[in-house]
Amino acid sequence: MHGGRIGVDTVDALYVWEIPYYPTWYIPTALIDAHLVPPNAIGNGVGIPGYSRIDWNAVDAWFEEDEEVFKHPRDPYHRVDALHATRRVVVRIDGTVVADSSNPRFLFETGLPTRYYLPKLDVRMDLLHPTDTRSV
Repeated sequence: MHGGRIGVDTVDALYVWEIPYYPTWYIPTALIDAHLVPPNAIGNGVGIPGYSRIDWNAVDAWFEEDEEVFKHPRDPYHRVDALHATRRVVVRIDGTVVADSSNPRFLFETGLPTRYYLPKLDVRMDLLHPTDTRSV
């Protein structure tokens, strides 16, 4: 069996560099359906308790948000990536929903927290007011 589909959706994967190999993701073992992955494709690698590594070539494709990742995970320590996603982002201020989007862009940049860019149509512009603060 080659090319299984595991369908794991998690923000809890760990990025691990296993020298001399490429970096890989370690996924919480509880999220992996072993019936969908060849038995020899699941391993513990460096032995992180509660996490397992799936051989990169054992599945058809890997994704980060909605973007396909090739060869190995992108390096989170040296990157500037803007990725389209369908993960829902809700922004609340004092309990009031100011934005609700299933069509965000996530900006990943080394050393900075993830920034979320939302379509203007998904933002309650009537609840915002102008300031002198500017960003580019």
